[in-house]
Amino acid sequence: MKLATFGRILAAALFTAAAHAGPIPGDDYPSKPIRFVVGFSPGGGTDTVARIIAQKLGASLGRPIVVDNRPGAGGAMASDIAAKSEPDGYTVLFVSSSFTIAPNFQKLSFDPVKDFSPVTLVSSAPLLLVVNPKVQANSVQQLLDLAKAHPGKLNYASAGIGSGLHIAGELFKSMAHVDIVHVPYKGAVGVSDLLAGTVQMSFAGIPQTIQAVKSGQLRALAVTSAKRSPFLPDIPTIAESGVPGYDMESWYGVVAPAGVPKARLDFLSSEIRRVLADPQVKDQLAREGHEVRATSPEQFSRLIDDEMKKWTDLVRSAGIETNPN
Repeated sequence: MKLATFGRILAAALFTAAAHAGPIPGDDYPSKPIRFVVGFSPGGGTDTVARIIAQKLGASLGRPIVVDNRPGAGGAMASDIAAKSEPDGYTVLFVSSSFTIAPNFQKLSFDPVKDFSPVTLVSSAPLLLVVNPKVQANSVQQLLDLAKAHPGKLNYASAGIGSGLHIAGELFKSMAHVDIVHVPYKGAVGVSDLLAGTVQMSFAGIPQTIQAVKSGQLRALAVTSAKRSPFLPDIPTIAESGVPGYDMESWYGVVAPAGVPKARLDFLSSEIRRVLADPQVKDQLAREGHEVRATSPEQFSRLIDDEMKKWTDLVRSAGIETNPN
């Protein structure tokens, strides 16, 4: 299921529901602060988007939204904390697309499906396929020709094994039938080495690379989404540039511990969707390269199921090395 279709099919109905959201009959929820658990350090992409939502949601509800950063194990530590929290709607987990990738690369103490209830998808953004200018390729097709002529000679940087940047590269390799070496890093170190030419290419976040692209330090070849980004309309997709069907996006969403009463889940979902309809929030997310993708809990649940199957199938069929620990 493509992310571009989310939040549009029933957009009018969802907005109407959000606009008329109010207190739950017979329930004083929320009567105290709500905690947003974030599995990454302050200042990162996940934290930035979480704080945009938290600030507006707190103002809307009249209750503080506390962002609780619990970095570690690629977000798994935060997920474990949230899964074991009281299922009362006062602790939720802000997740990224790595939530559906991690089970293939880590031994987790929780089940992403059984231990959580989806609340809403928040936003999505394509990654940017960039190369160091020394790479003799001005298009995806030229990059593929180069990779096929010199198998195992090109390499790409990622934020680590099991990261979204890693899986984007492995999907590219699998669908294009090319041999490109994965070089995992921790965090943004790979961008520095990409600029220096130590590594040759990467599937990276737009905010982290766009200035380097504009200054000529990096060359952007394509975006990873099925459709062109409205923020970079002149940059083609990988799918239209030689790898038909390629589609991978980074996304953020909110889930709650399993067992939260449905009325509270629905209320929280509608309130977050109301926040996402705010033009100021849309503008703030756009600065991060993200488009709003507000969904119902059921729609988000289907997305999670689809993505988990997609990445599990890719890891198995491509024989991608995993690192369970």
